[in-house]
Amino acid sequence: MNKFNLRILSIIILVASLSGCAVWTYTGEKNILWKSGKFKAELPAGWMRFASPQHQLFLTRDGSLLDSIAITKSKTNSEFPNTKRKITEDMLLQEIATLVVDEFSLDQAYKNFAILSNQPSKIGGVDCFKLEYTFNNDRFVKYKGIIYGFVLDRRYYQVEFVATQQHYYDGTIKDFEDFIGSFLINTQK
Repeated sequence: MNKFNLRILSIIILVASLSGCAVWTYTGEKNILWKSGKFKAELPAGWMRFASPQHQLFLTRDGSLLDSIAITKSKTNSEFPNTKRKITEDMLLQEIATLVVDEFSLDQAYKNFAILSNQPSKIGGVDCFKLEYTFNNDRFVKYKGIIYGFVLDRRYYQVEFVATQQHYYDGTIKDFEDFIGSFLINTQK
């Protein structure tokens, strides 16, 4: 095989292998409807969606280290890594919020973790808690975040928005609030 054919073959193999790695998708210039299981919401325009096995949904507008919206779920009675405690179905939302705060406080990735507010709320008609918090990363970049947490069908769900406080939080919080405002949960079995 000559060098030219070898290069063409190498390029074809490279392109074929990388085409399966395209996991980011653009949400478009208009809000689009997202559905997953019992949830649906309007995704904010101009954001990127990442196909992540750890998240039910993961979005970012400017990069995952600058701003993100994520939905995660875990089974109740699963042990948290830092506190070694479990969320149970019979726990009050305020008890779950306290456990989440304790988990963040013990996580070494969240330096100077501080709660700005911890209050009951609703998301998609379901009772939840709403935490607002700040923390610094290892490079002393300050972040601000919001978590809505709730239990549904023996699963704990966490809808989280995080952005760097200085430049990105104020520019993306409205997108998150609109996302939360459009969030619907089908509670029928």
